[in-house]
Amino acid sequence: MDPSTSSHGLELQKLKSVSSGNQEDVTCMTPEIYRAAAQGVTNTLERMPSADLQVQLTPNKNTVLHIAAQFGQLNCVSEGNMTEKQGKA
Repeated sequence: MDPSTSSHGLELQKLKSVSSGNQEDVTCMTPEIYRAAAQGVTNTLERMPSADLQVQLTPNKNTVLHIAAQFGQLNCVSEGNMTEKQGKA
């Protein structure tokens, strides 16, 4: 599934336009991280500190793991790349 042509394309567009005035203890996921999760680019995700994986959310409150799962990126999940990191703080 292509992130730019799916319903997630809208969410990706929102990532670019979300204001920084968020009062919650979360960080808006960068478009680069969203694309890496959607495309299964594990080396990009592995460079992220584990704490970042837990707090970076899309405007729809999806985590990196949610995005990878929605796009069928089982390599991200099955290798334990994100599940192990999300369990560690």
